[in-house]
Amino acid sequence: ALAWPEEIAIYGMVWAMYMGASMCVREKAHMRVLIGVKALPPKLSLAVIIFADFAWLVFNLFMVVIGIDYIKLLIDHPMLSPALGVDQRWPQSVIPVGFGLMAFRIIEHYYHWFKSGCPDFPA
Repeated sequence: ALAWPEEIAIYGMVWAMYMGASMCVREKAHMRVLIGVKALPPKLSLAVIIFADFAWLVFNLFMVVIGIDYIKLLIDHPMLSPALGVDQRWPQSVIPVGFGLMAFRIIEHYYHWFKSGCPDFPA
């Protein structure tokens, strides 16, 4: 069996997962448990949702920073993949790109929510 198709499949799956996660944020299709939150008083439930989204945004931005540091490390100390000989900074750049896109989509979602007058929940 050849090794290079397996490497390409791995890189493609990882990139598809992160890009799909970003699309889920855009389409509001990410997993969220709202049963307990909706049982709270409306103002409290809104505050809980906004706090959870803010924590999610902070985590995404943290992962962008960590991902950029990791890419800098790979630039300083290059590693090549075994079968294709690809410099690992390119496939590993999915980390800051994917989390950056998710953070952008969260900010975009709240921008549109505020612009429309904050109807219902931002979820």
